[in-house]
Amino acid sequence: MRDRSQNFNVICGMILISLFLFAGNVFGEEQTGKEVINKGIECLRKGMHDEAIADFTKAIQMDSKNNVDAYYNRAAAYAIKGDFDKAILDFSRVIEIYPGYAEVYYNRGTVYGVKGDFSKAISDFGAAIEINPKYVAAFLNRGIMYGKKLNMDQAIFDFNKAIELYTDYIKAFHDRGNAFYEKGDLEQAKADYIGAQGMNQSCAEAYCNRGVAYTNKGNLVEAISDIDKAIKIEPDYTEAYYNRAFAYFLGREYDKAWDDLHEAEKLGYKINPKFVGDLKKASRREE
Repeated sequence: MRDRSQNFNVICGMILISLFLFAGNVFGEEQTGKEVINKGIECLRKGMHDEAIADFTKAIQMDSKNNVDAYYNRAAAYAIKGDFDKAILDFSRVIEIYPGYAEVYYNRGTVYGVKGDFSKAISDFGAAIEINPKYVAAFLNRGIMYGKKLNMDQAIFDFNKAIELYTDYIKAFHDRGNAFYEKGDLEQAKADYIGAQGMNQSCAEAYCNRGVAYTNKGNLVEAISDIDKAIKIEPDYTEAYYNRAFAYFLGREYDKAWDDLHEAEKLGYKINPKFVGDLKKASRREE
């Protein structure tokens, strides 16, 4: 299991944010600078972010009041660059001009989530859902934000809605499992991890998290078996080595615990000093 602050991760479209890049008149308004916008989109697709921003800015200067396509795509470019405040300003401008478009609220909410402003993210995902009650990704991301705020009941409600709308949504099962885990409902957590793993045999995190659930129930053989599978799928999975070290520790296989702990540390995992102290005491080793 990843630590609590990492259990819920904002879903991504392109790198940092779910982006929908458009050319032409998608907002139902007369647009100016269509060729300039198309040029900017092509630059953005090539990774030329500054050039794209320059083109979108030029289109906005042609019509600063109504050019929602240019504002929208410039927001996308700013988000990809990591300039989230400017992205939010441009998404907000689009909402002022055209308030009925769910994707804009969704994308602004995702940026708020990446910034750590979970309350504003929840509000924007809610607005997207009001416009489009079948917006699966908005339910999922709002659930993730509630998870970040440790409101697990509301998180589970949103994950349930996402699963109701899309029954094969692996991430929704996985994140709902995380929420149940945080509530202490290990049986429900394990059931969701099994469901996620069953839909995707290559899901390393599902195996790892189910292994943690087994560890907490004292089923160490099953726990180590699942975490073994996670590491086989993802050999650099730092948390998996750490979690397997803990399972080995509980099973009094101290040498194996030390090996996994060293591997996790080598891969950059921040080791809990208390665990190290307990392992030193139990194994009578100094590392």
